[in-house]
Amino acid sequence: MKKLLGILVFINLGLCIFGTEITFTTSAGNYNIAERETLTENASVNKKFFGNYAGSLNVKTEISPVLSVLTEIGRDEILQNYAGAELVLNLDSISFSAGPWFGLYNLAKPKAKESLDLLQPGFALGLETGIPGMITGFCKTNFTFSTGEQVEYSLSHRKNLLGVKFWLPNVICTVQMEQKTTESSLGSGSIRKHMITTTGFYADVFSKGLPFRVLLTLAYQELENRYIEATPVDPEKDTLGTIITGVDFTIQATKNFSFVIGFEGGVYSFYRDKRDDSTCSGFFPFEARLGCSYFIPQN
Repeated sequence: MKKLLGILVFINLGLCIFGTEITFTTSAGNYNIAERETLTENASVNKKFFGNYAGSLNVKTEISPVLSVLTEIGRDEILQNYAGAELVLNLDSISFSAGPWFGLYNLAKPKAKESLDLLQPGFALGLETGIPGMITGFCKTNFTFSTGEQVEYSLSHRKNLLGVKFWLPNVICTVQMEQKTTESSLGSGSIRKHMITTTGFYADVFSKGLPFRVLLTLAYQELENRYIEATPVDPEKDTLGTIITGVDFTIQATKNFSFVIGFEGGVYSFYRDKRDDSTCSGFFPFEARLGCSYFIPQN
């Protein structure tokens, strides 16, 4: 009887599914600062043609007109490997999201197998409110729980997002700030922080009847590596600032399938707190993106 009840519940949940959207994205670029091996050496930007890789796979399932489930697994240059699942409640003028979020199989110290941390448990929370179609404000945080500065090779990750979205004729404009941080404890009070903060303006341009839309980006991006030691001295840090522009094209190939191709590059890069700016000369930071999305409608 219990098995039969479980099967019936599963079937009922399946019948309640309104649709499922599967999205895959990947990117490659060179926007990075190589981590110092010692605090006395000079930092340098990553001049490899493709030094950074990232990607994600997420599945959004609508189980009612106001309720959906979003699951995601991905890789990010700052956050490293991660996975999560969120329950999203969409009401008329407010939206909530919450669920578990994890770091998976990450290294606290680059190229050091002994620093491997298999699982970093955490949580994700999101809120959006306003007048849909006119103006809304939104915020979201993803974080993993810290095990303390004295625990050797412990990791914690954070991603925070805050912004405003407003609608104009054939354009959806977004002004937002996003920050990603990974903090690695190497024991005895020695900490490494890797952080990227992006403040930008985004214009999503579209027109009814056309099978494509264009996303334009203008942003200031700041990448920071911070080195904190147990001794009471000011932390060493390398901070690279870049003004970036970008464009993404979303093409609706069929009713249920679309794909995205995008590129962004640095207009100007500079060290904010570096004595010598010469390592930035000739550096052109960029990122190329590719993705696709497939919607499976209700049967």
